[in-house]
Amino acid sequence: NEKLEIRHVDPDDPKTSPKGVFATENIDVGEVICEIPMDLMIHPEGKQDWTSTDCGTIEATYKAMTAEENVMNPYVKHLLSQPKDYLPIFWSKEGFDFLVLMLGFFLPPHACDIDEILQPNLCEAPYNDVEDPMMRHARMLVIARSDYAYMIPFYDMFNHKSKRYHIHHEISYYNIQEEQRAKLVAQRSVQAGEEIYNSYNQCDECESKEYMGTAEILMTYGFVESIPQIWFLYYGRLKFELDWKDEDESTNELVVNFLVTPSKRGLSWLRAELKRLLEFEDLNRKNFGASIPESEWNTIWRYYDAMVLAFTKALESATETSEKVWEPSDAHWYVTGDGKAWDEPIVDVDFEKMAQYLGKYGFSDEL
Repeated sequence: NEKLEIRHVDPDDPKTSPKGVFATENIDVGEVICEIPMDLMIHPEGKQDWTSTDCGTIEATYKAMTAEENVMNPYVKHLLSQPKDYLPIFWSKEGFDFLVLMLGFFLPPHACDIDEILQPNLCEAPYNDVEDPMMRHARMLVIARSDYAYMIPFYDMFNHKSKRYHIHHEISYYNIQEEQRAKLVAQRSVQAGEEIYNSYNQCDECESKEYMGTAEILMTYGFVESIPQIWFLYYGRLKFELDWKDEDESTNELVVNFLVTPSKRGLSWLRAELKRLLEFEDLNRKNFGASIPESEWNTIWRYYDAMVLAFTKALESATETSEKVWEPSDAHWYVTGDGKAWDEPIVDVDFEKMAQYLGKYGFSDEL
């Protein structure tokens, strides 16, 4: 669409401001935003069957970035220009360990084995070498930017918003191979000068990513999403949205929408976590160490600020409680008012450990 431009979100800050896609003129609902031919995409050869290992797409991306004939390819140049190791699972050991220390036992994204996430042994050599800088970069880009089996130029320039996003996938990874292109249309009107957003977790083709909230966005895409946010706090069985009042940022007033009625037990747990986080900040925020790269340090504290704000607002907003949230099975505690529930199992709650943890921060009487 000729009504689009790519520019820095903050034009006055070209050094640190990310780029996004903006409308130069009004765009109506149903208007085509872009169509991207398949021959411009990076994808595995043959039938495009996506698997959880992404090996075929990693191989294709690595080959594209290392082929001499692609040295002037605009999309390859764009991929090569992206920051290295910006996903937490690719961080320095010192940065990742500090993030885990801040999260403690119970806060998301839950610490897990990096090798298990990177799955280096599931791809054939040489595409399993996570020590090779270019292979490592290819693997990270596929995790953060691919649309299943496809690396799609221009498409990955649309920034994320969990609600009030604009993009509808009229032709997506489901039928790209059949149609030989991707096609995006506007599902909301866009005003001239407005940024056009996609959603990385709530879009019309995101059925497998609906479990992803602010924490999971950080782990999978490497950034702390702006408001609106969704928080899934499994150990406290808390599930809520944080958004602007009336969905209007100009009100400068935040509201919490509990998607499941919180319990007294869960709120006690959340108070304990908030107290622990504030103590953690007092001990550590001013003590920046050179062993942690500055970008990782800044992302950790940006996420800290998001947690403290969201948890504080949730505790202030919890006027109704119910212990019913502890009755369903582990897989379905977060059933919503419209009857929806997901099948993904969640972490088991160790009540003895939780009681000890709450007691440490003075909340055992409320358990």
